[in-house]
Amino acid sequence: MKTKSWLAGTCVTILALGSVVGCSSGAGTKEAGKPAAGSNEPTTIKALAVLSAGEPPVLENSQALKEIEKKANVKLNLEFVPGDVYPDKVNIAIASGSQYDLILLTDGKDEKYTKLVKQGAFHNLTALAKDMPNLQKIPQYTWDNTTVKNEIFGIPRPRSTHGGGNANFFLRKDWLDKYNLQVPKTVDELTNVLKVFKEKDPAGGGKTVPMIAGPFTTPWFGSVNPVAFAFGLPYSYKIEGDKPVAYFQTPEYKAYLDWLRMAYTSGLIDKDAPVLKTGQVKDKFKSGVAGAMVDNVSMMNENNLAVMRKTDPKAELVGVPYLEGPGGKKGVQMIEGYYGIWVVPTR
Repeated sequence: MKTKSWLAGTCVTILALGSVVGCSSGAGTKEAGKPAAGSNEPTTIKALAVLSAGEPPVLENSQALKEIEKKANVKLNLEFVPGDVYPDKVNIAIASGSQYDLILLTDGKDEKYTKLVKQGAFHNLTALAKDMPNLQKIPQYTWDNTTVKNEIFGIPRPRSTHGGGNANFFLRKDWLDKYNLQVPKTVDELTNVLKVFKEKDPAGGGKTVPMIAGPFTTPWFGSVNPVAFAFGLPYSYKIEGDKPVAYFQTPEYKAYLDWLRMAYTSGLIDKDAPVLKTGQVKDKFKSGVAGAMVDNVSMMNENNLAVMRKTDPKAELVGVPYLEGPGGKKGVQMIEGYYGIWVVPTR
């Protein structure tokens, strides 16, 4: 019962944080951080979370954090790790049995996650999750993509199934306006915009990067998804007759690579793209030297704009959800309906 009570308190905490977690008294017992039985002392919860880009949030004087701790009767110890090294940190934390009460797994439900569940690495959260009204607001599609044998071992951070991930172009609207350019709706229009940015050098001093992309270690070479979809490229595979065909086996992939090669060799894509990491791409875009990049809608939040306006007070962004290709094709990315799963380690 002590374990279940502690886990229930953990659930309340994560719900208050704006993510969600539900839990039950599955295998194992977690004593670290618990107050004594019958005590009203707050429970200490140590959580490991990813920092996608930028500096860690300053929490010392955060009124939101104080309110969360008050409502949930907890003391939060939040550790943020940069995204580029986060997977390694998670692997070490799980393998060493370190005392994290909560861990955010950003890879989602993959083979490794399923294996860890079967090994008993995480508490079974099914019972408490089903008793929590707020958790029932998560779409069933998302739950189906995260459960293991219809049981809940982690609570997903829900997000839209369409348009998430690297799915939208973001361009400097103030640069478009400066040169009387319309927001591009086709690949050809985008290419023209990038050429104008290169020629006119709006960042000044020859520093302008028409488009920033990366990492080029991904199968899609920078995940410039809207362009790929405009050439008719399937996200992962398509069915021809009764056989699956991988995206890299299609003629559309060749057309996409031809465009990518043209853009890179013409200087429309950052020359450092092949070696940049995800966090570096975002930071470089926010530094004010690039005219376009592909990201999710969070790029347009006020914090990012504030960073850009330190360099250029007139900086504005505009999002382009999809582009039309030479053959009239277009598409948006469909994802699993979540980004990351909160788990409660059993050891």
